[in-house]
Amino acid sequence: MPFPEDQIAELKLLCAEVQQCEEAGCTYLLLPGLRLTRRLCDEVRVDLARPHAFAAERVGFLFGRLGNAQTNDPMVLFTGYSSLDDERYINDPNSGARIDSHAIRGAMQQVINRHEGVFHVHMHEWNG
Repeated sequence: MPFPEDQIAELKLLCAEVQQCEEAGCTYLLLPGLRLTRRLCDEVRVDLARPHAFAAERVGFLFGRLGNAQTNDPMVLFTGYSSLDDERYINDPNSGARIDSHAIRGAMQQVINRHEGVFHVHMHEWNG
């Protein structure tokens, strides 16, 4: 299912190179400048697809480094992924997944340890 045109138009104001793509029946947005290996992508997808006892979705953290920063076309190269333990989720029926401060502190400590940036990621397995 394609994304609403008004949302794509708004996103293109921020990132003109964004592309709407489809693979295996899933529509997604391709953002230039973000790169990860197929192995890492598969790892993230498998982890985020796991069911949780009460959270509607899983959350994880992708770590990456800025590549070719000296150019006009910077790129983030993702180098690793960190899954969250079930204990880090807070039972909140008003959100798809709510995580505790230990999860955030753990990710920020990894930023310091790895000398990399971090992206909070989650996956929606439904349209919209």
